[in-house]
Amino acid sequence: MFMMILLFTSLPKYSPLLTRLIGPFSFLVALVGVTVIDSVAVELKYGSLEGSIQLHQEQNMNNSEPDSGFLNGLVELKYQTDHLYNFSANVGMHGGFNLWAMNEDDGQDAQGELLSQLNVAYENDTIQVILGRQELEMLWLEDYHEALRLSYQPFESLGVRGGYSTRFAEADVDGINDFENIGDHGIWFLELHHSNDRFPATFSPYLLHIRDVHTAYGATMEISQEEHFRLVFGYGFSDSNNPEFEDGFIANTELGLYFNDLQFGGGYIQTDKTGGSGSLDLLGDRINPLEEGNLIFEPDARTPYAIIGYSQWGVDCSMVFAKTETGELSETEFNLNLAYQFADSFEPFSIEFLYAIIDSGAREEDYNKFFITLIYEF
Repeated sequence: MFMMILLFTSLPKYSPLLTRLIGPFSFLVALVGVTVIDSVAVELKYGSLEGSIQLHQEQNMNNSEPDSGFLNGLVELKYQTDHLYNFSANVGMHGGFNLWAMNEDDGQDAQGELLSQLNVAYENDTIQVILGRQELEMLWLEDYHEALRLSYQPFESLGVRGGYSTRFAEADVDGINDFENIGDHGIWFLELHHSNDRFPATFSPYLLHIRDVHTAYGATMEISQEEHFRLVFGYGFSDSNNPEFEDGFIANTELGLYFNDLQFGGGYIQTDKTGGSGSLDLLGDRINPLEEGNLIFEPDARTPYAIIGYSQWGVDCSMVFAKTETGELSETEFNLNLAYQFADSFEPFSIEFLYAIIDSGAREEDYNKFFITLIYEF
């Protein structure tokens, strides 16, 4: 803006017309600039700040190796500006610190700071575009990414989401990792959601492509009736582009039945006999129902599981039991999950608890795990 004013004020003085226009035009440019700066300042001033402070205690009780455990803290902050002409900006950070460790290296992965989000977003009634560091939540793509993401929803029953990511990072109470490259060429992703008002079903095909790793594709079908039942079918295939990685597939189904505050359910997961799930779970997954599930994505893995849940008085309780068998290995796992949301003046506080028993079939490899997390959100 200032360069434009300087340009016009340095024009030759022998042009009477330009001389008469310079003053009003310079004033107009300055007025527009001040207005834009003032608008940006307003959006920054009236943005929203949210975050959480977490204390996380975790311990592993091993049969053959020394026990391990730690107490870590995590501070998460996210600031979003107000919208200006449908544009907004987002900044988020995670900071982790260790308060106690049973052994020297326990809990060290969760120490450090990470600028997890830094992006500019444009959004209207049908389109959302986000460029920069952002959180992705897809079936096989999770955590934080340096990405360009486009979401388009022309109809209520149809949505398309796609984009490109070059690097990813993990930031959680038990691990903070800096951004690292996704292969040499990044990952392209595309996902479609289609629902039907007459039939309570959602069909979601997807495509992932990492040039030097694999091309993955598949779909999920979810049929659900709110507060009654949920039925999911899924299939994914990983076609390797690199001899270091195996081809593979995974198929899963899950049924959940809801009776007031009770939930009963179960499912089954199966992988390819030779390649397992391939590289599908390379960047995250939303299929594993267990805390550990060490064998679920291994070759020729078959995992039936059962879920029982109950919710009342702000308490969510669930139990998951699963047994995974491959051609050579077997593992049984039991999870007990408890979550409580405080009420009244303590409403910002919540607490989560998990106890897991892992039986590998070989006593020396069995272990138990528990954690408890106190969360304050603002």
